Amino acid sequence: MKNDKLDSIAIAKLGLSDNLKTSVMPTQVVLELSALVRKYYKLIDTRSPVLISSKAIFMLFFLNI
Repeated sequence: MKNDKLDSIAIAKLGLSDNLKTSVMPTQVVLELSALVRKYYKLIDTRSPVLISSKAIFMLFFLNI
């Protein structure tokens, strides 16, 4: 059973302790680099099936004459 009062006490105790870890927001450059890397890998993932199918079409039309 969830109890907001108990949860708020637990959160307050966590905030007072020294074990609380903080997060760091990345800079705009790091965010843009992450987006570019994601796009790169997505392009690579879509490129592979296209290359495989184009090689199959090439083999079908040009080598089975």
